[in-house]
Amino acid sequence: MRPDRMTTKSQEAVREALDLASRRGNPELHPEHLLAAILSQDGGAGGPVLQKAGADLSALKERLDARLDGFPRVSGGAEPGLSRRTLEVFRRADDRPSRSVTTSSPSSTSCWRWPGTTAKSRGSSRAPAA
Repeated sequence: MRPDRMTTKSQEAVREALDLASRRGNPELHPEHLLAAILSQDGGAGGPVLQKAGADLSALKERLDARLDGFPRVSGGAEPGLSRRTLEVFRRADDRPSRSVTTSSPSSTSCWRWPGTTAKSRGSSRAPAA
C-alpha cells in the first residue's frame, strides 16, 4: 500500500476502516471494512458509483453489516493488521496504472470492481464471497 499514491478520500477511508475494525474488536482489516468506510463517507464517490451501477445500497449495507458481524473478535488494545484479502486489494490497486474515474456511465466503474467479481455481477448488491 502506497499512501502517497492515494487520494485524500482513499486515505480517509483506510483510516476509517481501521477504526471500524478496531471498534468491532476485529484483529484483521478486511475489504468489507474498507467498503463500509467508503460507503459511509460524506461526499465520497463510492455510494454514488454503486448506485449508478444499479446497486441497492440499503441491501448492500445490511449484508455488509451481517458480514462484519461474522468476523472474529478479540479483546485487547492491538491495532488490526491487514488480512490477506486486503493486502491483495492494495496490491492490485498499486499495480493498476493511475487513471481518473468518472461516474458518467456504469461501464466507467470497472476500476472499482471488487476482486473476485465479474463484470456480470458488478451491478448486483451481493456482498463478495469470502
